[in-house]
Amino acid sequence: MMAADQVEHAYFFPNARDLGIDPTVTGKADLRALIRQSAIGIQSGKLKEDRSDELSEANLALAYFECVAVLQDEGLAAELEKTVFFPDDGEARRLGSLAVDLTKNNFATPEDELNVFIEVCNTLLAGKFHLSLMGFREQQRGKINMTYADILAERVVPKHD
Repeated sequence: MMAADQVEHAYFFPNARDLGIDPTVTGKADLRALIRQSAIGIQSGKLKEDRSDELSEANLALAYFECVAVLQDEGLAAELEKTVFFPDDGEARRLGSLAVDLTKNNFATPEDELNVFIEVCNTLLAGKFHLSLMGFREQQRGKINMTYADILAERVVPKHD
C-alpha cells in the first residue's frame, strides 16, 4: 500500500463520487482480503513479531487512513481494528487518525495534494524517516511538459543522551 496512491485517492475519489462512480470497490476488496488473511494468521497462533511488512505500524496506519479518508467506510475501519490490530497497536491507530485529519479540507488546489502527501508520510513515518520538498523541475517528454517534485527522504537518527 503506498501513501502517494492513498493521498491521491483521497483527493480524487470525491470527484468520482460526484459523477456517480464508486471508485472504492477494489480497495474495499483488497482490505477485506488483508483482514481475512490476518485473522487466519492470528487465529493460528501467529505472533506479532512474525507479522509481515504489510502489517507494520506504518502500513496499519495507512490501511486505517485508507478506510476512513479514501473509502469513507467507518465499518471497514472498525473491522480492521477489531481483526488486524493487536491491543498495543494504539500508535498505528493514532497515526492513521492524524493522517485522516491532514486530508480534511486541505485540497484547495491539485498542488495541495503534494503538500498533504508529504505531511501524511511524515506523520506515518514519524521517528523513522522525514520527507522534505526540495523543489520542482520541468522536463519535456515529446509534446508534453512534465513537472517533477524533488523530495528528499532522510532517515531519522535517534538521539542518544
